[in-house]
Parts: sequence; structure tokens; C-alpha cells
Amino acid sequence: MYLNLFGKEQKELALDLLIYTAMANDEMEDAEKMKILEYCKEMGIKETRYSPVLSLQESEQKFLASSSDSEIKMMLVEIIALAMSDNKVDEKEKDFVKAFMEKAAVSRETMGEILQILKTISYMYENLNSIVFTKS
Repeated sequence: MYLNLFGKEQKELALDLLIYTAMANDEMEDAEKMKILEYCKEMGIKETRYSPVLSLQESEQKFLASSSDSEIKMMLVEIIALAMSDNKVDEKEKDFVKAFMEKAAVSRETMGEILQILKTISYMYENLNSIVFTKS
């Protein structure tokens, strides 16, 4: 959604954060791998990778230090969307999202709004796909 708006260094940090998001529950589902591939394409990263370059702490610190409030919210949207991509958000993924939200100093209200909108978008896509891919 927003990843192409980041600068080159931010894109690499964002990819690390997204990889950590996908691995939050100790496994990367196929749906999450597909999203990582899509994210790399969106960001113009030629070589898709499924392993982070930096530690989680270093990735978070560098991303947060180099990003505006809007960019941090964009990253939060992408993290939540990835966590939701396999249609199940387990406790470890919830904990990961919550920890990033707290480190980024994003309010619970903003987090709730983002989550609600992403759920609505997901629901709308499911309904649209149901219409499009159902034989008339």
C-alpha cells in the first residue's frame, strides 16, 4: 500500500520489519511469503529475501529514528496487513504488533482505527472476489 513511498534505506528496514512480523509466530506461512514477495516488488527490491539483515531491535530503532509520524503509521498498516494475510492473527503476532505500536508511540485509538479499516477492506475484497469469481 505505502511501501513504495519510503526511501531506499527505509525500504530495507521495512522489509526486515515485515520479515520479523511474518516470523512472529515462529513460522512463515505461504500467504506471508507471497506478501513478502509482493512487498519486494512494490518497493523495487530486486532480490526477495525471507531472512532479516539486522536484528529486530536495530531494525526498529533505525526505522523509527528515520521516519515521520505518517511513515510510522504507514509501516504499522503494513505490519498489521501482513499479520492478517493468512486470515488468522495469533497471540504472538498480536504481541508483535502491540510491541511495535508501543515503541512507535502510536495511540490505541489510532491503532484501533487502522485495524477496523483493514478489517473492512479485507471484508470488502472477500465479497468482491466472491462476486467476481462466482459463475453467473
